[in-house]
Amino acid sequence: MNKSPRASETQSKNTQSNQSIALLRKKRALYTDFVATRNGGLQEMKERLEGLKTYLSDPTRRPSPRVVKFVKAAIAQYETAVKASLGMPTFSDSVTLQHEAPKDIPTVPLDGYQLLQRTCYLTKLASSGTTAGGFFAQLVASDLAAFVGTQKYYRVRKVTSWTCPRADGTANQSSFAGVAVPVSEGTAGTEVMPIWSENWTPLGQGFAGIVTQYPLGDFPQLSTTQTTVNILTHFTSLGGTGGVTGVPVVFHVEIECLI
Repeated sequence: MNKSPRASETQSKNTQSNQSIALLRKKRALYTDFVATRNGGLQEMKERLEGLKTYLSDPTRRPSPRVVKFVKAAIAQYETAVKASLGMPTFSDSVTLQHEAPKDIPTVPLDGYQLLQRTCYLTKLASSGTTAGGFFAQLVASDLAAFVGTQKYYRVRKVTSWTCPRADGTANQSSFAGVAVPVSEGTAGTEVMPIWSENWTPLGQGFAGIVTQYPLGDFPQLSTTQTTVNILTHFTSLGGTGGVTGVPVVFHVEIECLI
């Protein structure tokens, strides 16, 4: 009895499906075997790969595309394992590299002429002033001497200052910050326009602070030898409000200087 065309087509599809499943099983067996071998260490992985490469290099053999694909994947897996064992890989794979330098020697700033930007941390006490006028701490040019180094000149980009609580736990503190920037008549575009701002922060919700940022091209140029030049004044209390003296003020000063 002859089979119908539909039955023959169905049988052919089943045969192809079975063949695909068999190929997948063989492929999975190869990969599973290699992964199991990898657990024995990099040395066993290397030896297995060298044996496979020797087998494939025999001109009398014609390996199937499936085997060639497996070997390539195994090599990639081995290289990944080697790099992982060495740590973070680099473009030279941890191998010393040398090559010819440019014919022209590029310019490099000499000592004392390399521009550096840094944030300077300063703490001062608001011990100046009176109860009638308010207590304050002044940030002066010489306060940055420890951060500038041998070169005494620097520029100020931004100052962030906070009113902090005293160790004795005085209640009426750390909730007010007032910053006054005085006018300056510098040269070469370093003049500063005056400004005064005040900020209140509810108790228990952090420290009152103000950010003072200078416009681009107008960063004031200062010198560490200027002991009386006032950068800004940070008030910790308003005048006549019963403020206490000695409240800490934290300054974060962003500067540009030469090293």
